[in-house]
Amino acid sequence: MTRKKSKVLVRLGDVNPIDYGGGVVIDPGYGPQLEYINGLDEDPDQTEQEMYVYRADIEEDVLKWHDWVDAADIAENLGITVAELKKRGRGDLVDRALVTQEIGLYHGWGELDDYPDVRTAAEIERDWEL
Repeated sequence: MTRKKSKVLVRLGDVNPIDYGGGVVIDPGYGPQLEYINGLDEDPDQTEQEMYVYRADIEEDVLKWHDWVDAADIAENLGITVAELKKRGRGDLVDRALVTQEIGLYHGWGELDDYPDVRTAAEIERDWEL
């Protein structure tokens, strides 16, 4: 199946996300989304032929939308206050994307996307303009 290519707005994470994990903010035409992969070094169940691409909408108020998250623990992991985390969760696109990413990293990406897309490393490199 051919996927419609989305414009990459922002890159997050490692310069080499295929090996070490990372993501991109894309615009599929109906609001920004974060696509994220665990790198091959981070997830031994993945191969270059089968990588899981998790997607999450980037909300205007990330923590209000994801009211089930443990904001106190996420803030502590980041070394910031809950108030600062909430501020970032309502901030600009990059701040909101980073808070969304932290939710996925802390609680597990399956909590944000039950059905991740499966792509090859080559498809990710093409789609993410790596």
